[in-house]
Amino acid sequence: MKKLTIVCLLVLFFLGLLFLFPASLVKTQTQNTENTQDNQRKKIDDEETKEQTEALNAAINEIVDRVEKNIQIKEKKWKLKAKRVLTVRSQVAPGTRVAYLEWKSKKGFVEIEVQLQASAEEANRLFHHKLDAIARGAIKELDNLGDEAALVTSGVKVDPSAGVYFLKNNILIDVLASNRDLALLTAPYVAEVLE
Repeated sequence: MKKLTIVCLLVLFFLGLLFLFPASLVKTQTQNTENTQDNQRKKIDDEETKEQTEALNAAINEIVDRVEKNIQIKEKKWKLKAKRVLTVRSQVAPGTRVAYLEWKSKKGFVEIEVQLQASAEEANRLFHHKLDAIARGAIKELDNLGDEAALVTSGVKVDPSAGVYFLKNNILIDVLASNRDLALLTAPYVAEVLE
């Protein structure tokens, strides 16, 4: 009786192994297939991101070159002091392309920042976020500069600096200058090349 019980237990044990082993093999194959599919999706996403990155980089460089040329035509005596193009890696606006142009003249200084966002919605959100963040000074809405525009002054007589901030599709423009008149003079130079 003991031998029969042991034999039955061994048979059941081996039958259990036979049933378990194929099940675990199928499970492993399914996991491998899912991992392969995930890796293929990630590779496609990476390729799309790479293509998008190249397109955004080309676009920001083209915009900055047009802005630079237009200002050189309009203000021949101004000197370009700095020109930089960066990719911002932040949680607020990941992947943002930012270009800086810094000009100097007898009239003062002008700094132009061009931000290229992946979408018009993201640019709009950041535009309003920026205006809310700098709303310490006086803000006046402007017409004929992109989709939305505002002149921001310090509101303090000892600091005559000003900025014109405007939005055109998925592009944010900041024109910061040593005075209000210089900011208002320069902003249309930038807007012209975005048409």
